[in-house]
Amino acid sequence: MTKQQTVAIVGGGVAGLGAALGLMDHGFAGRVVLIESETELGQRGSRRAAGALRRAGRADAEAELAERAFAHWRALEKRFSVDVGIRQGGVLLVGSSAEHVADLREKHARAGRGGGATRLLEREEIRGLMPWIRHDVELGLLSPEDGQVDPALATQQVAKLVRSHGRVEIRSGAAVTGIEQRAGRWRLALAGGEPIESDWLILAAGAAAPRILESAGLTLPVMSAKVVTLRSAPVEPRFAQFFQDWDAQLFLRQNVRGELQFGCLGQDLIRVDDGVSDREAALVLEAFRHSLPGLGEPRVVDSWAGIIDESRDRLPIIGSIDGADRLLVAAGWSGHGFLLGPYVGDLIARQVMTGEPDPILMPFAPARFSYSPSTSNVDA
Repeated sequence: MTKQQTVAIVGGGVAGLGAALGLMDHGFAGRVVLIESETELGQRGSRRAAGALRRAGRADAEAELAERAFAHWRALEKRFSVDVGIRQGGVLLVGSSAEHVADLREKHARAGRGGGATRLLEREEIRGLMPWIRHDVELGLLSPEDGQVDPALATQQVAKLVRSHGRVEIRSGAAVTGIEQRAGRWRLALAGGEPIESDWLILAAGAAAPRILESAGLTLPVMSAKVVTLRSAPVEPRFAQFFQDWDAQLFLRQNVRGELQFGCLGQDLIRVDDGVSDREAALVLEAFRHSLPGLGEPRVVDSWAGIIDESRDRLPIIGSIDGADRLLVAAGWSGHGFLLGPYVGDLIARQVMTGEPDPILMPFAPARFSYSPSTSNVDA
């Protein structure tokens, strides 16, 4: 790798930031350009993530990657200048339907094969942790060593580390409208700006990745899903766990300021944009009341929506695409991107510098698909 080479990174969320930081940390001497369509880094996806850091019960292919990614977050935390709310208070998943109970038992079985410690909880044990939960809950899965993070604060801190190196060119508010490869180099067209040419292209653009790839005649089996989140005024601290009710399609956590952040995704949230309609906010509140009737009515002070990219098998899509030299994709996170993104970005940076992918990424190669899009559900 010569110092004259240029790496373009599309996407300023935690995966793209992780790639930029990895290149700097590992001594890449060339030019690095980080391109983000929004005015703030990570504004569309990473800052609006649910905030779960769950390793336990992951798919077998993802278990070791999740463990390493969690350790990577802990290493980054030591470099941050502020507390970003990483807490290992546990993750609690609950369900009532036969399908969800079976899924919880399967996640527990996965944990027994090396995917992190978990414990199955019966109804009374769940109510011991969360006495305000609905009475018809059947089964819970607690991963006591997992936890949560404040996505907005954490994204800001990773961006600060990238900027501290002083060598990454950040182009914010610059949407990539198309890409093409000419004579072994990538040319990126930007809306309202001069094109950028690079030797390597790292595409970590989340739900926008398929559109960008289509401009080069490439396809990716990724669909978009919308997550709506509400934030309450601070309340008396009640629990440390990141909580998810699969039947209500609700997630909930309490941040370091005592605010409740809760939201859901589901078939009723059909507008895939980053706005929150009155109907969507009402659906989230309805899910909250159904799942946690004893918690009281939250005083909502803010709302936002995020867009997540889903793969067909609910595993991330990471690596090179046939027919596209020196193009590396990190997409299809399926709700797992905030935990995995910084570490995967670091691994991609190493691949740019060495030319070889880390073996841990092989199960996530794009070649496992026939490149036809489909939808899937997402858990935290």
